[in-house]
Amino acid sequence: MQGHPVLLNRAPTLHRLGIQAFQPVLVEGRAICLHPLVCKGFNADFDGDQMAVHVPLSLEAQVEARLLMFSHMNLLSPAIGDPISIPTQDMLIGLYVLTSGNHRDAGYLTRRLVKVVQQIVVRRTDCGTAQGISVSPRNGMMPERIFSQTLIGRVLADDIYMGSRCIATRNQDIGIGLVNRFITFRAQPISIRTPFTCRSTSWICRLCYGRSPTHGDLVELGEAVGIIAGQSIGEPGTQLTLRTFHTGGVFTGGTAEHVRAPSNGKIKFNEDLVHPTRTRHGHPAFLCSIDLYVTIESEDILHNVNIPPKSLLLVQNDQYVESEQVIAEIRAGISTLNFKEKVRKHIYSDSDGEMHWSTDVYHAPEFTYAKNGPPLKSGQVILVQVDSIVIRSAKPYLANPGATVHGHYGETLYEGDTLVTFIYEKSRSGDITQGLPKVEQVLEVRSIDSISMNLEKRVEGWNKCITRILGIPWGFLIGAELTIAQSRISLVNKIQQVYRSQGVQIHNRHIEIIVRQITSKVLVSEDGLSNVFSPGELIGLLRAEGMGRALEEAICYRVVLLGITRASLNTQSIISKASFQETARVLAKAALRGHIDWLKGLKENVVLGWG
Repeated sequence: MQGHPVLLNRAPTLHRLGIQAFQPVLVEGRAICLHPLVCKGFNADFDGDQMAVHVPLSLEAQVEARLLMFSHMNLLSPAIGDPISIPTQDMLIGLYVLTSGNHRDAGYLTRRLVKVVQQIVVRRTDCGTAQGISVSPRNGMMPERIFSQTLIGRVLADDIYMGSRCIATRNQDIGIGLVNRFITFRAQPISIRTPFTCRSTSWICRLCYGRSPTHGDLVELGEAVGIIAGQSIGEPGTQLTLRTFHTGGVFTGGTAEHVRAPSNGKIKFNEDLVHPTRTRHGHPAFLCSIDLYVTIESEDILHNVNIPPKSLLLVQNDQYVESEQVIAEIRAGISTLNFKEKVRKHIYSDSDGEMHWSTDVYHAPEFTYAKNGPPLKSGQVILVQVDSIVIRSAKPYLANPGATVHGHYGETLYEGDTLVTFIYEKSRSGDITQGLPKVEQVLEVRSIDSISMNLEKRVEGWNKCITRILGIPWGFLIGAELTIAQSRISLVNKIQQVYRSQGVQIHNRHIEIIVRQITSKVLVSEDGLSNVFSPGELIGLLRAEGMGRALEEAICYRVVLLGITRASLNTQSIISKASFQETARVLAKAALRGHIDWLKGLKENVVLGWG
């Protein structure tokens, strides 16, 4: 066994660390013994998981296993670059407490994500684009922590000036020192290069991608960044569902981390930035809604401690604390009050008669409200006859702004008819099992209460406005680019919101690569002047832009949002589409049309054995 490494693979293989190489040691027993710190990469939970053992036979495979796949060569997460070989609470509990979970359908999201971006490979150093996405440190809606994570590892798309002095140049990568200068001096809006602005069609350049989270340098040529992006999103996305076996799926299930005092001293903080509350044990505490800086005075030394938002401060202001005393509790997930859903409440009529309404103002003595004509009230005398008196009998119903009134003024209603529908927001708990369906709804552009459908309406509105305003021949191209830029940023923010709500950190560049693929197609409309493309044909935006400039004609099209499954079936590779799904239909269609596969992606080359 000496000198012959083995590969251990645990299903589902959601990312690169799902298969690693080890030097085997023969022991008595039938169980595979692993170091606990290795188990986080495999997502092992110590409940009798099974692993597949592969033995590399050729010399090349053995060398590759030693240099690339050994566990000590995979200490950093490919998704965010943080150490992955660290002890976790689940790991320590799992060494003593056996748990079980249903892993039946895990990994299908990762398969679809990898399929849609498997051809995205770094093939050039610079694509020469002059565009970028603007990020401003003055935007108070973006916390400094998220602002730093967005910028670190990126490349500047334009020079940054502080007055008349240039502090950073174009194509310069951004480090922690440069980010701190941006935050300190509140510089101008920063334009950064992203996969959105790369001028390539089926690949990406080094400068538009930035630094690799694995080693901290610019990404190497030939790196399969598309597969890394799909695995980085799919692996934690699947774990949002698989994590239910630890907590039972109630509320957020977030574990609490503690902040301890660095030394003895008196603690001070701004009481205007916190709200009094109580812990789950009933003890008094303060809730931080934003980043809170706590100062601990120890003789002549001042210690500054940063308390993240939505944390519980367990000490009082001006209280004396001891070293290593717990002063705050950090929540992994967000508060359950942030999830709100609209609830409708109907008010029904309990009598027959006509419906009248008025806009009287209640509980507003500082305003004077006047109206012409006598108000309609119950008990008013309507008609006086010789032998009888007709008195109005009515019941008032109060409606708040935003309510829906059914019927018209003076309309006759009957008992049981709906009068008013109230719409209000109701807080609901954030079950951790809802994370993966939310991500799938956005990525698959589904219509079931999905964010992406609202985005589709916004895209259609942008298309109608922009294409009519711009009167130049390439106005449709510029309009489509502006529309796609807005929709891409919105999609990235919505996906990040789901992951951050569960305490999962993913770099924006991974999500941007996925979103770039599902928003890179346009649908040719019928009112175009050119006959190059057929009406209803689905083509790439960059292809339409290049063809329009070459012909100097306006090619009319509208932006479409494709789900990851549909985008996978709209690639140019026949082998890649056939290996995904609908094999018979794809092969028959390709044979009838005489399509050619140029083998540009990784999957088609692996299928043919050329990878």
